[in-house]
Amino acid sequence: MKKLFTLIPMLLVLLVLKAQTPNNLNFEILKDNKAKDWKLFGSKAYSGELDSVTVKSGNYSGMLTSGNENSNFKAWAYKIPAIYKSGTIKLTGYIKTENVSEGHAGLWMRLDPQVGFDNMEKRGITGTTDWKKYEIVLNMTSQTENIIVGGILSGKGKMWVDDLEVTINDKPLEKAPLKKLSIADKDSEFNNGSNITIPELNDTNLANLELLGRIWGFIKYYHPEIATGNINWDYELFRVLPNYLNVKNNTERDAVILRWIEGLDDILPCKTCNTINKKAFITPDLAWLNQSGLSKDLSSKLNYIKNNRFQGNHYYVKPAPGVGNPIFKNEKSYANIPETDQGFKLLAVYRYWNMIQYFFPYKNETDQDWNTVLAEMITKIMKTDSDIDHHLALLEMVVKIDDSHGWFTTRKLRKYFGFNTLPFQFKIIDDKVVVTELKNEELTAAEDIKIGDAIETINGTPVAKLLKDNSKYIYASNPSVKKRNAKSLIFKGDEDSVNITFERDGQVSSKTIKKYTYDALKSNLPDKKIWDILDGNIGYVNMGILTVEQVKETMEALKNTKGIVFDIRNYPKGTMYEVAKYLHTESVEFVKFTKPDYSYPGTFVWVNSYSCGGGKLKNQYKGKVVILVNETTQSHAEFTTMALQTAKDAVIIGSQTSGADGNVSTVPIVGGHSSSITGIGIYYPDGKETQRIGIVPDIKVLPTIKGIRAGIDEPLEKAIEVINSK
Repeated sequence: MKKLFTLIPMLLVLLVLKAQTPNNLNFEILKDNKAKDWKLFGSKAYSGELDSVTVKSGNYSGMLTSGNENSNFKAWAYKIPAIYKSGTIKLTGYIKTENVSEGHAGLWMRLDPQVGFDNMEKRGITGTTDWKKYEIVLNMTSQTENIIVGGILSGKGKMWVDDLEVTINDKPLEKAPLKKLSIADKDSEFNNGSNITIPELNDTNLANLELLGRIWGFIKYYHPEIATGNINWDYELFRVLPNYLNVKNNTERDAVILRWIEGLDDILPCKTCNTINKKAFITPDLAWLNQSGLSKDLSSKLNYIKNNRFQGNHYYVKPAPGVGNPIFKNEKSYANIPETDQGFKLLAVYRYWNMIQYFFPYKNETDQDWNTVLAEMITKIMKTDSDIDHHLALLEMVVKIDDSHGWFTTRKLRKYFGFNTLPFQFKIIDDKVVVTELKNEELTAAEDIKIGDAIETINGTPVAKLLKDNSKYIYASNPSVKKRNAKSLIFKGDEDSVNITFERDGQVSSKTIKKYTYDALKSNLPDKKIWDILDGNIGYVNMGILTVEQVKETMEALKNTKGIVFDIRNYPKGTMYEVAKYLHTESVEFVKFTKPDYSYPGTFVWVNSYSCGGGKLKNQYKGKVVILVNETTQSHAEFTTMALQTAKDAVIIGSQTSGADGNVSTVPIVGGHSSSITGIGIYYPDGKETQRIGIVPDIKVLPTIKGIRAGIDEPLEKAIEVINSK
């Protein structure tokens, strides 16, 4: 290999890695009055906080307290980089519980990507127990990239967790042998900053930076030396930029790039680099190699790399086991680099844009041509001069993929849009925020809030204008999800109150209502039934609650009903295959996929279809099947709908679904941030698209303000009408 940097001494590498060893598994180190490096995730109805009274040792423990929503959870999480040699990894820790029921408390550990997982679900702790030591043991392989540990509470009750310890082959982390580092990992030249200053952008240097971003991403995923981990490609960007930024014309520009590429090892002719796969649905967008005004020598060099591209296990990306969606690996987070560092700001755009360019299956479905996004976001992100402006620009870039899976958030963004919320659920109907459910009747009564109240302005701004102004910050596949996800933006701001004008009974009034933190807002929504028999002998199943173990009992209870309404206005629990067995005896194809061809980045190929059904004749349900969907029907819920839709004469009622189905891939973004994308393509067996479009209802029924005020579930009423009419 042609050395492009001086290798640092191995001793320094070991010291750097040892410094990453976690040291706060006992919750004792605080930062901003929170446990340093600990995260909370799960249902917002639960609370998680440090407790200084109930502890196993030291000053603090991690406490979790349930809300009243059925079958939800909350978890403490601590992330440890997997810098250690493979072996048996053990998590131990102490747990104390109080009145845990309808779920369990326990430790949990996950080895990413999808190497191992255990949350003690089958041996979980229930009831009231004193401090006791528990353990989880998993096998850590060379593929493990991150170790996440913590405590989890599902169902109802309260738990405390304290004094966690992680050992590998019975050795504490500070003594566990480290795994061998790649050459790229040893490069530390820019660990403290890029030292890059980008001049004020004009048409010429913007076009040059756009071209460099394309070439940098192309080489990253195509060139064998980068793909084998021999070079830290992030830092190579910072090495080429000083000369590149000083070029005076295209001839100098291309010469700099050509010297840069020729500094890499020579590429041997590839004997296995076939032409485009015959099963390809999407082919690489590489016409720019020949059409962007490049010099003949540079164009020829890039085409040679394309035709002799890397084949094998790539250093920066790999397929998820069994599925094939991309796992982006070995991407450094640079969480400690100042967000004002111009080199790393540029790197953030290059990294994200190229991940989408080569590995997002729906790149061709975005509203804005993805080819135009690179220059636009270079301009916007390089102009940001504060952390929050930088985060907003990153959010805007992510939103441009038009994917309901494409979330992006940071603590600064959450503060900007507001940590506080309101004690009611709502929908946006006719450009009004309509109260649909009271999360806490005591609080809503004190605020004089009623179901059906239609909020028209918030702090003096019409709801329609708020939606329009903030649309670029709302990730969504379609307009219905824009409205769904607007909830965190409509009442923007971290104030503890908001002024509204609202209509009730034909009268428009104004008042100020309080906002609450999620921890302070104790939801008391009633528990929901798994299944029910409605008037007229019509079955009803809440697919968001039904578990695989409950399918047999549920279908047996509903076997003599006139019809069943499967409500998928929620997130199901993997029950579609079991339910489908009751809907038809034959195995029926209901979905097919596309996944990336990692041997030719940017290519997506068709893979085998999936089927459902094939149950026993004696178990077959003979009644009518109706499926309810709306904008909350997303991903696995849409997948479930497609499976149940195969039932004979099944009718789908409701409104446009989320339009984001397919396994989710995490996208690491510079600055310690991350986002996600839909990682594989989902289509009907005939090739009909679902992304952005969603599952199209046979009968469209949208909730109305009148129906909400009358307490009527209009889609459900229509489902009952359809069953009774047949």
